[in-house]
Amino acid sequence: MFGHDTACSIGAPISANRMYAMTPKGVFKTRKYRNWIETNLPVVQSQMRSARNFPIDVNIVIVQGRDWGPHCDPDNSCKPILDLLSSAGVIPDDSGKYIRNVSVRYMPLTSRGEALTRIQYEEPESEVGFFDVE
Repeated sequence: MFGHDTACSIGAPISANRMYAMTPKGVFKTRKYRNWIETNLPVVQSQMRSARNFPIDVNIVIVQGRDWGPHCDPDNSCKPILDLLSSAGVIPDDSGKYIRNVSVRYMPLTSRGEALTRIQYEEPESEVGFFDVE
């Protein structure tokens, strides 16, 4: 069941391809990625509560804007958005223990405005247990 406190809207998502940079000293989070998290963190924290039952389903809808369009790859938005939810305290981390499913949908528009990303999560009715596989 979706509720008012299990959804939020942010601007254009960042691509997973822009999250990290390789240098001779190792792999680092890019300034662009850190700024994207910093900009969107207060939005998510003010609009979404922490999930209570796990694993959750995360639904992402990206509405086209001048900064996000048909040339972009929707599935590359999943990892940064899950990291954002984790940083905001909505989920403890983005492992399979807490995330059952992630869906992403792109909605093309003819608008020349800013892109909009709607993030929602759905919790199971009660905590779902994991089964031992032999």
